[in-house]
Amino acid sequence: MPFAFAGYPAPFIFDAPGGTKTQQLIWGDFVTLLVEDDGEWTKVRSRRTTGWMKKSHLQEERLLEVNFVDIGQGDGTFIVTPDDRFMVIDAGESDNTPTRRCGRCLATRRRSAPGSIRR
Repeated sequence: MPFAFAGYPAPFIFDAPGGTKTQQLIWGDFVTLLVEDDGEWTKVRSRRTTGWMKKSHLQEERLLEVNFVDIGQGDGTFIVTPDDRFMVIDAGESDNTPTRRCGRCLATRRRSAPGSIRR
């Protein structure tokens, strides 16, 4: 299924083209594009909501995603780049921590869409 990302600053999903707002998205949210199309509107699914968005409120480019995680032995950072590469930065004390080993593994993988990882 084709996909896009929510545009700037924070668009809405509507129940029908020009109808009532049902869900606000955040800039960069993953949006699945469904088959239906109505001129300047397209049917979408995002944040567990199906509805309609203006095509002009979508963008093809993914944003840089940075997640800060408390992993118990120090803070870690999980990064997803705009070209779908993963990076884990571990601020722990040892080179032998599971996070550091996982970081080497994730940095070599690419993601084609949320929830699916390929080598």
